[in-house]
Formats: sequence, C-alpha cells, structure tokens
Amino acid sequence: MRYKHIIFDIDGTLIDTEYAVIHSLIKTIAKITGNVPQYEDLKFVLGITGKDALKRLKIDDIDRGLEIWDTNMKSYYHTIHPFQGIKECLNYLLSNKYVSGIVTSKTYMEYHTDFTP
Repeated sequence: MRYKHIIFDIDGTLIDTEYAVIHSLIKTIAKITGNVPQYEDLKFVLGITGKDALKRLKIDDIDRGLEIWDTNMKSYYHTIHPFQGIKECLNYLLSNKYVSGIVTSKTYMEYHTDFTP
C-alpha cells in the first residue's frame, strides 16, 4: 500500500523553532517570576500548547504569560528556519502527486505571529 496523503507538524518537523521557543520562554518566566530556568528543564514544552506549558509551569495569569511569551518570541524570529532538506522533500511530494497538510498545536494567533514572518 502506498500512502498518498501526508500530514506534517510545523514545530520541530518542518521548521526548527526549538531555540526560539525555549529561549523566549526563559525570558518570559524570568520576567514573571524572577527565576531563570535551565534550557533542558523546559524541553517538555515542545509539542504542547503554550497554555498547557504555562499551566504546567504553574504560571498564575496564563493570558498575561502568553502575551509576554509572544512578545519575547518576536526577538528570536531570526533563529527560526526550515530544517535542511524540507523544501526539497515538499517539492518531491508535490511533484509526485502526494496530498499534504500541516497541523500544529499553536492557536491561530500563535501560528500567524510565529510562522508568517
């Protein structure tokens, strides 16, 4: 059986956002709590929603935390890029009549602000 439909996640699959996500979160937590967490201690946030990440980090005001995180994320846009070979992979799939789609755990606003640039 040959699959003809492929769905990709964005973060960590098509686009390398790990550095931006975690470093912007470190700045966010530092601003909110005064504590500076270690990079490795925050890797659990990759692949879950920002809201769920802040809940697990016991941030009281989730909406304010998301707003600060979004602002901090903008200063790391220059570190976000497609993984090597992704463009070629997608072109191959398109030229071979595969149907592809994209999913993400980000909200529409996070998707728009983080990926459009």
